Amino acid sequence: AIFMIYFIFGFAYNIYATYFVAYMVEEIQLSERTAGNIWALFGWMCMGSGLIWGFVSDHLGRRKALLWNNGIIAFSVLLPLLLHQPFFLGLSAFLFGITFLGTVTIIAAAIGDQVLDKRASIYGLVTLIHGIGQFLGTISGGYIKDFTGSFQLTLIVSLSGFLLCILLTAVTPSPFPPPQKGEEGGGG
Repeated sequence: AIFMIYFIFGFAYNIYATYFVAYMVEEIQLSERTAGNIWALFGWMCMGSGLIWGFVSDHLGRRKALLWNNGIIAFSVLLPLLLHQPFFLGLSAFLFGITFLGTVTIIAAAIGDQVLDKRASIYGLVTLIHGIGQFLGTISGGYIKDFTGSFQLTLIVSLSGFLLCILLTAVTPSPFPPPQKGEEGGGG
C-alpha cells in the first residue's frame, strides 16, 4: 500500500508542480511576474515542510499525518480550479508548499517503522516507484493539456490522485499499525 500511495502521490504532485505556473499565466491570464511571485511562496514553504510533517507524524501517527497532509494538499489543488483571484492562487501555492515534503517525510518514517532489515533498499525501491509516478504524471499532464487545450482537466487529475491517496491511506490497515501501548503517536 505504501508503494501504491507513494506512486500516486508522485504522479499527482508532479502534475501540479509542473503545470501550475503555466495555468496561472496561460489560462488565468496573470502576468509572469505575479505568477512567479505566487510560485515563490511554494518554494519558501517547502523549506520547513519536511520538519513540520515529521513532527506531526511523530505526534499524531503516520496514518493521521498522511491523511491531514494529503487532505491539505488536495484542498490546495482544488482552490485554483474554483477561485482565480491572486490571493487564492497564492494560498494554493502556500498550502501546496507547506505540505509538499510531508508525504515524503511520512512515507520514509512509515518504512522505518515497518522494515527492520534493508531499510535503505526498501526506501530506494519505493523512491524509484515514486519517481516513475512523477515521470508519468508530467507526461500525462502534458498530454491531457494538449488534448483538451486547457489545464483544468490536468489539475482535476492531480486532485483525483490526492483524493485516491486519502482513500487508500484511510482503508489500508497494514502499513500504518496503531501505536503500541506506551508509544506516543508513532505508527498509527
